[in-house]
Amino acid sequence: METLLQVHENFVRNKTAEELQYALEQHEISLLSLETELNFYEFLLDSCKFKSPVMNLFERLMQFKKDIATSNKKRALLLNKINVLAIKIANAPFKKYDIIIYDLEEIEVEIQDFKTDIAHLKSSLFEYLQSVIIS
Repeated sequence: METLLQVHENFVRNKTAEELQYALEQHEISLLSLETELNFYEFLLDSCKFKSPVMNLFERLMQFKKDIATSNKKRALLLNKINVLAIKIANAPFKKYDIIIYDLEEIEVEIQDFKTDIAHLKSSLFEYLQSVIIS
């Protein structure tokens, strides 16, 4: 029985250059739109009216801002990796995608881990803000 990773590897290995580029473009669109979302969360942290007194409010807000900034840097790094890989695909000799496919698999794992981290950040941010914002 194949593992999920083996199924994914076999799925990716049977792709054409156009299909690989399309997958990268989808990741790129997702990461580009995330920039606006992260910037909005930062704005939200700066502009809310909070209940008083809230223990460790300033520290928690600063930690969220730090986490958002770190996520934005990671997002930019992933976009850079995607762009480099897209150039490799465009310039690859006909049907010579072995190294590129390995790179794509690595990036996809990084993107999936990043999306998991972002989901956790958003969840904890929303829960915290819901408990401290004046309604």
